[in-house]
Amino acid sequence: MTDTLISQNYQKEIASLKSRDKLLLEITSLLTSAKSLDSLLETIVSSLCNVTNSDAGSLYILEGKEKLKFAVALNKSKFIPFKSFTLKISKENIAGYVVLTGAPISFDDVYLIPADSPYKFNSEFDKKFNYKTKSMVTIPMKNRIGKVVGVVQLINKKRDSSILLNSVKDTEQNVISFSEADIEFITLLASQAAIAIERQSLYDGIERLLRGIVESSAKSIESRDKVTGGHSQRIAAYMVVLAKRITKCNEGIFKDKHFSSEEIKELFIAAMLHDIGKIGVREYLLNKQNKLTDNRMEVIRKRIEMQIMHEPSRKEEWEENMKFIEEINIPTYLDDARFKKLMELKEVKIKNYKNEDEPLLMDFEFENLSIRKGNLTEAERKQIEMHVAHSESILSTIPWTEDLSKVPLIAGTHHEKLNGKGYPKGLKGNEIPFGGKMLAVVDIFEALTALDRPYKRAMSIEKALEIIRVEAKNGALDSDIIEFFIHYKCYDVITDEMRKKFTLTAEEILALE
Repeated sequence: MTDTLISQNYQKEIASLKSRDKLLLEITSLLTSAKSLDSLLETIVSSLCNVTNSDAGSLYILEGKEKLKFAVALNKSKFIPFKSFTLKISKENIAGYVVLTGAPISFDDVYLIPADSPYKFNSEFDKKFNYKTKSMVTIPMKNRIGKVVGVVQLINKKRDSSILLNSVKDTEQNVISFSEADIEFITLLASQAAIAIERQSLYDGIERLLRGIVESSAKSIESRDKVTGGHSQRIAAYMVVLAKRITKCNEGIFKDKHFSSEEIKELFIAAMLHDIGKIGVREYLLNKQNKLTDNRMEVIRKRIEMQIMHEPSRKEEWEENMKFIEEINIPTYLDDARFKKLMELKEVKIKNYKNEDEPLLMDFEFENLSIRKGNLTEAERKQIEMHVAHSESILSTIPWTEDLSKVPLIAGTHHEKLNGKGYPKGLKGNEIPFGGKMLAVVDIFEALTALDRPYKRAMSIEKALEIIRVEAKNGALDSDIIEFFIHYKCYDVITDEMRKKFTLTAEEILALE
């Protein structure tokens, strides 16, 4: 009989150990799969509460050397709004005592802590929420080298996990003490949790560093190209919202199209850095507002003033010529009639200060003034268009992780067109990645509606949408993306105020819906 009882107890102990080993593996798996520090901390507390039948639990993280941050709280019997706060590390409070001593501490009843103990139980929580804390265990969370990085605190171990503690009577009848086996197991899990926290903190730190570098790079680009301030950030906002709304959509052509959080981050980075190749373009071209600079226009003006001195009787005619040159210097459309007049002026000779004949307009002045549309010569346009190839080349030198590996390709195809008339590679149709097609749409839309372009007036939303629809009809842009963008009003994420001045951080852009 005795042997049978011993055997049964042994088998129960073995079963318990196997169960805990299984739980340890399951919880370790949960810890390694957490996507953020906040979700990791919540997983730690909920897992420890579940495995020990605890009614409540909380977790503190070290902040510097003198403070503990109350980071997570869970209570299964009461809904209690969570509010984070910091606590001074001191032996006068239980959590601080555990940090300083590095040893776990357990109480059968916190209200029976001896009066001469260095620490005291703070009963304010119980009074405020009409809750009764009884048994408690507080465990240090130690990393690989034994350094305490936080504290986990479990409260009210229950006989049955399904019981709710709605009254003092419930607590007295159903709460039991934490066993030595509990403390040993929680300590083991706490050490795993500490390692996971350090790993996640490192990952989060790298994420913050990456976002900071991306933001800084975008601002550096715009410090050279002052006429497009906020352009990359606004495009990134459009990309994030477009991707998230496509993912949420369960109807239409994109019902099966989904973007993971990693893919959305990839689109965000590609959008923020799509113009990084502009660092290889001369600043003069990036900031060119008119066809000729103010200095060059002043040189032409001096020539005409010199000619008026030689021919005062033709003063009015020369002033009209100067006025005409000033008008066509502004990058509006140059029609045939005005082009013809410019050709006539090209043949005009004037007297210089040496009283020698010279052309009114030098060859490069004529070349710039004769631009039919915009303010760039063909050679200048090609130089600026090279920024896309530069962007892909620069971004390709970065050792991206696998989930961000398409950043260079997406950024490098934002000026490609479905009909093959884009640049720099002249790609067609599905040769262009979906992210590149998205980026092409929002890039053009943002440029049309931007308020900060000195060489053109901003278009209304309606007019800009009409134009990108025409671009789709002409085979340049993806019509499905455009119709989705319009139907789900993805453009509404950018307000008029944001068009004037964009102030959202990278983190805030990624949180947009």
